[in-house]
Amino acid sequence: MTSARLLESLPVGTNALLIQAAIAPVDIARPAWQAWRSQRTIDEANWAEVRLLPCIAGRAKSLAITAAEQPRLDGIRRFVWSNTQKQLLAIRPAVQCLAEQGFEPMPLKGAAVICHGLSGISDRYIRDVDILLRPEYMARALELLVAKGWRSPEFPNELSLPTPGQFGTHAIKLTKAGEGELDLHEFAIAPNCFPALDRDLRSRGVRGAFLGVPCMLPAAEDLLVNVLEHSFRRDPDRVLDWSVDAAHLIQAGTIDWGLVERITLDRALAVPLECRLRYLREQCHLDAIPPTLLDALADAADDQCFIDEYLANQYTDSERPEGRLATLQRAMRSRASSIGSRANVQRVQAARPLAAPQGGNSWRVVALPITPARTKRVRFSLEYRPGFPAHLRCLVSLNCGALRLHRYSSRRGFVAQVRQKTNAGLSLEPAWFAAQETDRLALFLHFRRRDKRVPDISETRNISVECESTIERNGTLSIRLLLDGSGQSGRSDCLPAV
Repeated sequence: MTSARLLESLPVGTNALLIQAAIAPVDIARPAWQAWRSQRTIDEANWAEVRLLPCIAGRAKSLAITAAEQPRLDGIRRFVWSNTQKQLLAIRPAVQCLAEQGFEPMPLKGAAVICHGLSGISDRYIRDVDILLRPEYMARALELLVAKGWRSPEFPNELSLPTPGQFGTHAIKLTKAGEGELDLHEFAIAPNCFPALDRDLRSRGVRGAFLGVPCMLPAAEDLLVNVLEHSFRRDPDRVLDWSVDAAHLIQAGTIDWGLVERITLDRALAVPLECRLRYLREQCHLDAIPPTLLDALADAADDQCFIDEYLANQYTDSERPEGRLATLQRAMRSRASSIGSRANVQRVQAARPLAAPQGGNSWRVVALPITPARTKRVRFSLEYRPGFPAHLRCLVSLNCGALRLHRYSSRRGFVAQVRQKTNAGLSLEPAWFAAQETDRLALFLHFRRRDKRVPDISETRNISVECESTIERNGTLSIRLLLDGSGQSGRSDCLPAV
């Protein structure tokens, strides 16, 4: 059974009634619509409900919608159609550019449901489009899109962008003035930044089209997992589109439920999947969902670590600052340990020479090759030389592939803890490296102004980065970063772990 701690994440009240009216069998949907109408008028509908009303309009005869209500619903449907059409057409040139380069773009979530032909443009509001690429194509794809005027709100002054994996995130949001919003994904699902899992997803993909542009589409089973997991992401609007997307996939009758179970368990996503699928079966009467699947997911869905993770995802750091980041990191590492322990490929290679730091206008990336089986812990220190500008600060993310291990901040946070506590450091597990198929740590440095009210800087080319590392007999890797702004060319002197 769904954990009682997750009940608040389930739709209730008028939201639950409108979902039933949109996707449940007619004998359930009609009284649900009448109950919703007894509590609200169409003009009183919130944004989440407005986005479901086009589906209600499509069931007008079955729900016995009155002639007086029909024009208002048709108007909302035209509004959704025009906005979705505008957004998809704005994204089409970017998708076409990616396809022409042979990058095999793969739409995700709502856009993929439309491309599968399971939902019409007039029934599904699209605010942005999510596109998945292979990791090896990300850097080149970003260069092409930036050259065509697309920019990331996180890095508005960058002429070139690092790949998402260097940020410990699964996607980069790109916008273009007046032309929509595109989320470019290196990984399909936020808590699942693991190369092997997405290779399996792409191997099951089918050929399709995005407004006539050839593309790959995720299999129905992968898309269902993608839609339901994403519905547990924090959303200020509390939109309900996930229910309609999932219903279209389920009612198409092509789902291999055994494959859904395997994908869910392989990705350690039983908590959101069991919760959402049980709701759709028990509250919306989608009987195509087999009870045996819910039973198979029940034990894994009771994992308190992942329950805490999805509860933490409902809040921002300002709303729930106490331990939120630690909760998310603990879940990510637990998931990586589980996936890495059963990985088929253990990439434990001999350490390679350290390359010079890579970077853009306001960031640097330093890669440290290590031998995961011998490196047990890591210590970190950050030192500013006199030439480093006093008005700048440096944020450092220590990553294993795309798995963020720790995010440091200058003169506070974990760096201060290292100085204050005896034996302070970060333990490393070989399973994390196996799950990420990497044998290196990546340090991503982002330079920002100390005064947050001043826009971010972009002229930091003169900042040099030196990295020193030593490995002790007990497996402790000591990393020391030295930052200088004297204008000397950056160099990297590092004793790699062996």
